[in-house]
Amino acid sequence: MRIVECAINDSSDYEYIHESAVSNTFKKYFEWSEEHNIPVEFHKKFVDDLIHGLMIIIDAKFKHSEDEAQFKLTFENKVYNTIKTLNNDMEFEFGYK
Repeated sequence: MRIVECAINDSSDYEYIHESAVSNTFKKYFEWSEEHNIPVEFHKKFVDDLIHGLMIIIDAKFKHSEDEAQFKLTFENKVYNTIKTLNNDMEFEFGYK
């Protein structure tokens, strides 16, 4: 199940922004997984897209389809496609355009 598909800047200066967005956005997913005792794996990869440039893609994998359905009901089924600032600070999270 796709969680993030977002164009990113490939400069090493932006690595902090990407990692901050992952950390801040996925915190709620890890807490949910632990609270409901539902194992979930997140797989992150970087893909060089000819149109959009470098993309970060993060997928979630569940052992049971029922767990995936509960995840979708809890967090919607929208794919994050941008990075935004969090509280006008040097913290970031994924969002929607």
